[in-house]
Amino acid sequence: MNMRTICFAIVVFYFYSAQLLADSNSISQIEMPYVLLGEKEITLASLHQKSQNSLNNGLISQYKLSTGKAFSNKWFGEIKIIGKQGDNQTFTISSYELEAKRQLTEQGEYSADYGLYLKYEDKQDIDIQETEVMLIATRQWGKILGTANLSLIYEAGSAINDEFEASTALQVKYRYKRELEPAIEFYSGQITSGVGPVLMGSKRLAPGKRLNWESGIIFGLNNNTANQTYRFLLEYEF
Repeated sequence: MNMRTICFAIVVFYFYSAQLLADSNSISQIEMPYVLLGEKEITLASLHQKSQNSLNNGLISQYKLSTGKAFSNKWFGEIKIIGKQGDNQTFTISSYELEAKRQLTEQGEYSADYGLYLKYEDKQDIDIQETEVMLIATRQWGKILGTANLSLIYEAGSAINDEFEASTALQVKYRYKRELEPAIEFYSGQITSGVGPVLMGSKRLAPGKRLNWESGIIFGLNNNTANQTYRFLLEYEF
């Protein structure tokens, strides 16, 4: 079975399953399919939501601190700690994540580049364990780069009925220059839906060392999504 057949099967299964599934907040960082041998990184990301009608249990801010390393030219592993701050301004550790990314194709091998993302999350503030499988696809048209993240998620625990969820994240980015790349991001699921502009870029600090940043605002498209979600990310690669 070749790579196109595998990717097609994943996409078909995703869209078939998504007709039956619900989702939680789907707004997050867009994942890329590439793995660079020897790469190590430390990342701090945050989401800040403002809404009168959000279904996020009063969540105002969420923070993610992670460290990761490429173990080969195909596999990248990451450990992540997530904390949140609610209306009462109390900060708590809400969950831990283990993540792995597998680069499925060589860059330029096909019309699109593919990757597979795997995640296990153990929520600390409520008894829920979450397993996620994501197909990553990226295609370039000149200076325009389009990326799709298609996720299937299984949640289990005493706090909920065991269930599947699905989410979609899309990004269209203009590669103006390394230091500044404007983009539009779209997030969709059965509950949350949002779209908005994002600015990103990177600065080379030394050979093999780089600082990446992202900043954007996602506007809710329905009453169940925060009116505005401010997304920030700072990543040090070495």
